[in-house]
Amino acid sequence: MARDDAPPFRRGEYESSEDLSHLQGREWHFEDLDYSQTSGAKLHRSGKMVTCRLVKNSSGGALLPKRLAAFSTTAGANNHGGVVTGYTATDYERGYPVDEYLPAAGVPDGAYFYIVTGGPATVKLPLAGTGFNGDISVGGVLVALTAVTAGATTAGRVANQNITGSTQTSDYSFILKQAENYIGRALSAATTGNTNSDLLVDVGKW
Repeated sequence: MARDDAPPFRRGEYESSEDLSHLQGREWHFEDLDYSQTSGAKLHRSGKMVTCRLVKNSSGGALLPKRLAAFSTTAGANNHGGVVTGYTATDYERGYPVDEYLPAAGVPDGAYFYIVTGGPATVKLPLAGTGFNGDISVGGVLVALTAVTAGATTAGRVANQNITGSTQTSDYSFILKQAENYIGRALSAATTGNTNSDLLVDVGKW
């Protein structure tokens, strides 16, 4: 198979009947279009490209669009980076947005789908204002928020980066994890009153 082959399916879709394990972890670039349009030419949201990675849902349940998915920690070349086992559930955990154009019911367990690893994507804000770490400004750095479990309604959500609260003098993991695993930068603003709302972010390290 050539390096630049076409993706196996379009954004907003998933594959639940075919074995795509040979493509797990592979990435494709899509134009940043409004893929929710069902007729006519799809409108551009920006002039950027969106990098999407094919992964398998092994969470045991459906994963919903716009939530942050966490990679498997099971050993194997196709697992970490190619399999997701749920939403992010600990502060500053590494995670990537589930394709926002998937059906509202999400992607079923065992199916293949896309996560966004670079470029514009829509994510979900916390359910409570206290989870924001303050109002979110355009350009602000965003990180994963803690939750009770990887399947909780509070999981897979973003918050402001907070690197001012550490009193550690020798263990700097509080700060380093936020620098290593930040999701991206906000492309729209939100206040702590905008709970459970959508937020546009630029996924990646820039």
